[in-house]
Amino acid sequence: MMISLPALGYNEFFRNEFSKIENTSYLPARIISEHKGIYRVQDDQGEYLGEISGKLRYTAINRQDFPVVGDWVAIQRLEGEGKCIIHVILPRKTKLSRKSPGKTIEEQILCSNIDYIFIVQPMDATFNVNRIERYLSISWESGAIPVVILSKKDLCESPESILLEAESAAIGAKVHAISSLEEDSLGIIKTYLTSGNTIAFIGHSGAGKSTLINKLSRRELQKTNEIREADSRGKHTTTHRELFVLDNGLLIDTPGLREIQLWGDESMLQETFADIDSLSALCKFVDCKHESEPGCKIKEAIANGEISEERFANYEKMKRELEYLESRVDESAMLQRKQKERKFHKTFREVLKQKYDNR
Repeated sequence: MMISLPALGYNEFFRNEFSKIENTSYLPARIISEHKGIYRVQDDQGEYLGEISGKLRYTAINRQDFPVVGDWVAIQRLEGEGKCIIHVILPRKTKLSRKSPGKTIEEQILCSNIDYIFIVQPMDATFNVNRIERYLSISWESGAIPVVILSKKDLCESPESILLEAESAAIGAKVHAISSLEEDSLGIIKTYLTSGNTIAFIGHSGAGKSTLINKLSRRELQKTNEIREADSRGKHTTTHRELFVLDNGLLIDTPGLREIQLWGDESMLQETFADIDSLSALCKFVDCKHESEPGCKIKEAIANGEISEERFANYEKMKRELEYLESRVDESAMLQRKQKERKFHKTFREVLKQKYDNR
């Protein structure tokens, strides 16, 4: 499939970054899928299977040093083979990250160079405000614009109350209650679709991401399964992240996230919990713990119903999580620096050895 680079999202930012690459034989392309180290790459001439260069693999220290879906890269086509070599990853304009699952202290980039993030949450038994607040936090941190999409409105008995609850949690973000069966609902979503713009869909399994993508594209891009009536959950139908090119924009589908561990520092909560942040600044004491101190504006807000106890408890939980993460990241960064130094010293010794062996 041939498509123009601007329609793929190639704009002035990436043109400027690409111009800094010294090798003039390289060409710009975008990563459209990655599965177990196999990359599908798209440029204005077509689609290729991509393999990262030896240099890129050797210099990579962390997971984020490898290409992810949405990345713009510099490639070298292997003519007649339908393949290419990925030599350079261009700087990411935006990136959606979380802490990698498990005990490893490492950033996992879910996708990059996105303009909007659709946080898809169904209006059923799985609706959870705390989950929305977590998704919002990683979305604001990405640099993209988050939008909360409340799906399956047609299956909800009281959509108005759930909409109000979501709006109270999603400060600064737009919230839309939709049904994929209603053309009017899809019309609201289509207003975000613009040629060259990239929208990422995130949410738990069964939230309705793939169904919505199929409806927007008017074809079955993603396989969907029926929802179990017992717990309103669907099976994991999306197994890997993938970018889809539509006539009027680009969509990235992601597998259902079971774990949403934060990646960043305490500042990433400022947008999601702007109300708590503002009130904290008005407390009588600068170091107020919001427990039993006099003049605590947070306690006053909870007492008069301005902020729910559940919302503040979730804020405190996420804050503690980030404080712990920050302490562990410092340790991890030190180990990574040592690893990088070892690689450099090893290369330096090999160069010297080769130099003197050739004398």
